[in-house]
Formats: sequence, structure tokens, C-alpha cells
Amino acid sequence: RRIEHGFRAAEDASVVDLLRSKGVVLDVCPISNYKLKTIDSYENHPFIQLSKQGIQVTINTDDPFIFGNSINDEYKVLYHQSGLSSDSIFQLVRNGFQAALLTESERKIFTEELDSALKINQR
Repeated sequence: RRIEHGFRAAEDASVVDLLRSKGVVLDVCPISNYKLKTIDSYENHPFIQLSKQGIQVTINTDDPFIFGNSINDEYKVLYHQSGLSSDSIFQLVRNGFQAALLTESERKIFTEELDSALKINQR
């Protein structure tokens, strides 16, 4: 139900269709993708198009000791360099909670806390 990385699925419409129909979640790591030169910019990362095609994507870190970044760094890079709106980035955060191995009550607590924080920040 989950594939780490997997953003190359964007290259084949039938793979995208399969991922969508099976509800597969892609866990992507934009900073390592950029550092390893598998993408040329954060703006053109294939996960953006995959998200628009209905694929659930979560943002993660890839070997933080090797790449020297945290999950916060991943979101900061996306905020400053991807061209995604704040709403799109918050949806990625929400996706992480939706895909996490949590009980429904835990998931509800975290998503309500996120929604509450977003309301405070929008004032």
C-alpha cells in the first residue's frame, strides 16, 4: 500500500492509474532527490503532478544523517522553492497523518490539532 520514492510512476499513465486504483501512497524525499540529481528542481518534482492526478503523496526524509536534513527542512524547501501554495503543503502534512500507522482516534487527534493550528495561522 506504500512505495518509498516511486515518483517515476509519473512517466507511465498506466502505472499512475494502478497506483490510484489501489490507493497506494508514495513517500517522497525531495531534498535527497535533488541532491542525487534525480530531479532538476523542486518546482518540477514529479510528485506535484502525481498529487494533481489523485495519488496520495507524503513528504519524508531520506537518510537524514547522510543528506543532513530534517523533515522540517523538507517542508521549508517545498515552501520556498516548489511554487506550491501553503494549502498544498498543508495537504501534504495532512496526507502524512492520513497514511501513518495510527488508530483512527490518534489520527483524529493529530488532524484536529493540525486544523486548529492552521486556523490560528490564517488569522
